[in-house]
Amino acid sequence: AGVSVAASSNGRYLVNSSGQPFLMLAISAQGMAIESVADVTLFLSTYASLGFNAVQFDLVTLGYVTQGNPDYKTRDGLFPFAGNAGLLSNFNASTSPNANYWARMDEFVVLCEQYGLWALLNPYPPNNGDLRRAGATACQAFGQFVGNRYNSPNVGWQFGNDYKVGSEDSAMAA
Repeated sequence: AGVSVAASSNGRYLVNSSGQPFLMLAISAQGMAIESVADVTLFLSTYASLGFNAVQFDLVTLGYVTQGNPDYKTRDGLFPFAGNAGLLSNFNASTSPNANYWARMDEFVVLCEQYGLWALLNPYPPNNGDLRRAGATACQAFGQFVGNRYNSPNVGWQFGNDYKVGSEDSAMAA
């Protein structure tokens, strides 16, 4: 019982698959990517039962969101990219992604759909300089990777994070 969301004909609000206005009641779970499938299943089922219809989470997490868990790494040791690192300057969709990590993110997106939740995905939080260091070519390749991978009616995109002076917002606008 997934949720399909689109912009209204005038572009001013969201509508569901029946064309009715869609009021998003979302839970922000920025660090959800580090958790186990069992924990995420319990989390999503609980919030869906409470009437939530959307969940926002980062596909790649940083330590400031995950209360001290090291940057990028899941609690059980999976890293999103080869070489146990963040977004690398030589990102290549066929060699850089860690298949086990991204299979877990796939499962999380499917679980969102199963519980009727719109998955608001933040591809990569721009708060630690990784994206600026990676450069436009790597960022575009990563954007294409996640855009192609998560192209379903229950997925929406959110990019950015808490704004602060010196953030990477200006670099991402280029």
